[in-house]
Amino acid sequence: MSINFADHDRDDQLVSTPTGGSPLRNSEAFDAYCSEVQQKLAVHASHRLTFLQSAFERLSSLLQAAKDVEDSSLIGEITQHRMATRELLDAVRRVQGGDVSEPYQAAAPPPVRAMPVSASPALPAQPASGPFSRPTPVPIVPPVSQLSRRAEVTNPGSLVAPAAPISAEAAPAAPSAPSAPRTPRRPMRPLIDIETDAVALRQELKEWAKKYPLNTESGELNIPNCLRLRSIACRHRRLEEECGDTEVAEVTELSEDLIDLLDSANDQEYTVALDDELDPRPTAYQWGELADRYNEMARAQEGFEWWQRNRQLLAVSDVQPLAEAVAAVQQRFNRLLFRIGARDPFQQQLFDDLRTWAREDQCYLYSLRPKVPMAELMEKAATLEDAWERARGPVADDEHRQSLINNVIALLSEPDFGEHGDHDEDVLRESLWECKNHRVSPADKRLKEALAPWTSFLEGDERFKDLLREVATEWEQQLEASTLAEGPGESNGDPPAAEVTSIRTATGGKNLVILGGAPTDATRERFKTTFEAGELTWESPNPNDTLETIAPKIEGADIVILVTRYSRKEWKGISEAVTRAGKKFATVASTADLPVTVRHLIKQLCTATSSRSKKSAS
Repeated sequence: MSINFADHDRDDQLVSTPTGGSPLRNSEAFDAYCSEVQQKLAVHASHRLTFLQSAFERLSSLLQAAKDVEDSSLIGEITQHRMATRELLDAVRRVQGGDVSEPYQAAAPPPVRAMPVSASPALPAQPASGPFSRPTPVPIVPPVSQLSRRAEVTNPGSLVAPAAPISAEAAPAAPSAPSAPRTPRRPMRPLIDIETDAVALRQELKEWAKKYPLNTESGELNIPNCLRLRSIACRHRRLEEECGDTEVAEVTELSEDLIDLLDSANDQEYTVALDDELDPRPTAYQWGELADRYNEMARAQEGFEWWQRNRQLLAVSDVQPLAEAVAAVQQRFNRLLFRIGARDPFQQQLFDDLRTWAREDQCYLYSLRPKVPMAELMEKAATLEDAWERARGPVADDEHRQSLINNVIALLSEPDFGEHGDHDEDVLRESLWECKNHRVSPADKRLKEALAPWTSFLEGDERFKDLLREVATEWEQQLEASTLAEGPGESNGDPPAAEVTSIRTATGGKNLVILGGAPTDATRERFKTTFEAGELTWESPNPNDTLETIAPKIEGADIVILVTRYSRKEWKGISEAVTRAGKKFATVASTADLPVTVRHLIKQLCTATSSRSKKSAS
């Protein structure tokens, strides 16, 4: 980059030797020479004063950007051009009668609006250095003699120390001169463009509460969305700076919209965009950079909260790349805040949370090391989305496994499941085989609880040997805890009177033995009353009971009813012994819904009774 300040008049040389001889022969000759050069510089600069002021501001912004990326060669180049521009501006001020010892300094604009201002921000506390600590930047403090004024105009937040001034003892006394009036700040862009941007931001804020709610369902602040709103606030401050000393109504009203949103969410946290006491005040470029960094912080905060919600599913190796990217975003933002002299409570909290996680999970975060180069932080911050996408893999797999378990539970919850015999058994086994292919753990609590009543459907299939063992264990635990339940479909209604009369023709006065199911005292009494049974034997089954174990229980029974739920497949073999003994045998899928149970028993018991009656009559 180069700036040519040469005039079209070639005869007017910038460097000339006074007619009296060398300017170095004594101090008076040298002062005269410098004054002559300053006058000639002022002639050239006076024709392009506005351009020089604009160039100085742009060079300041570019210098700050070069410092952000820590490009030393570019910093030196821009600094030289910036110093040349300042010399020309100083020449104009001297010719106009300004203070010779005072270099050019852009005037600070007055506050655009009156609003409540928080206390002057203090820099966030820096923890002790260590493997998880953040870099501790060292501010450059000017000498005591410089505290009364600014020796040079630098980009706000610059860490470059101004040149040491001449001490009061060494400097020759200079006559005081009236200071030049402050040059009005002109808009940096066409006002129509600034107004258009302000209108667009105001339109965005109208739908903000719906699109980016600032409060969670529990009433707490939604930190990512609060950070996004602060990004809009920084963009608003950039528009203010671009307006210069010109007031634009849409920009002023945008400020009121922002404050209304913060008040509605009861967001009382410090907001740098509402702080009018920053000194020096950030430039338009810095406000724009702050807006970008706030958006990055919002995304990083979402990534951090996401991995905390899924922390039990993610190994350290899965989440470390994401943690590095989040830490890089936080550190980059923190360094920008330090340069400006501001703070942000949300980024400080994120830093503390990162250190806590790293300490607890014994994970080393390189981005939190002191003095990590800015270029490396930028590189790691750019990997946020890719690292997050890779971390989603284990979580997505777990979500798919949970959906497969939900499918099995929904299948078993159907009221008529188990009534279709082998068909229902095949459907269940297919669903469980898909679960196994996706590495669903046989010890999954939800899966075991759902399958406990259907142990008989898993027997005989070697594919589900491990699952069958877990399900049988769950059945025993429920039996010991007296928590066996028939499950969905339970009805408190009574069967129709006609069906009750019909079933009593087969069960009235008979001894009933029921195997399987989950009986309770109330259920036993209700069945005995409905069937008018002479005696009802219904004991809680055990998954370890064999056919030989339950055979004595059917002695003396007139009717044996096998319930598919909480039973074993080998118990079905008892039907042959019951039939050979001339007794009645029936099966039902569940006893949870009494009217349905009565309806199924009528089809099996009453039909068989009527068939035998017809044969006897013939």
